[in-house]
Amino acid sequence: MAIEVKCPTCGAVLPAPDEFAGQKIRCADCEAIVDVPAALDPPPLPVARPRPKREEPDERRDDEDEPLPTRKPKKEWDDDPDRPRGQVANVLTGTAVAWLLLLGLLSCAGLAIVGMALIPVKG
Repeated sequence: MAIEVKCPTCGAVLPAPDEFAGQKIRCADCEAIVDVPAALDPPPLPVARPRPKREEPDERRDDEDEPLPTRKPKKEWDDDPDRPRGQVANVLTGTAVAWLLLLGLLSCAGLAIVGMALIPVKG
């Protein structure tokens, strides 16, 4: 890791290799001689402090002591529960079912007529 040195003459920041610690180098910009400080020891690692122990409660909580809090009921969007809902949807569904039944009956009748016409009559 390089040691960064600031030139006192021109203010340029010079990267100096670690092996030049405690020696002199020449500034690349202004040719001035700059002292490289001795390599600094890395900062000491922080010492891990033990966590304080949690105090145990004296009494254990029983499930029967007090009930757990319950959720609030969901807010109803409609305050009038007696109002009939979806009348248009019910009418459309009923109409669609009636048309499908009628179409099915007519299809069966048409097939029966065609089938009767194709059977040869003996006689």
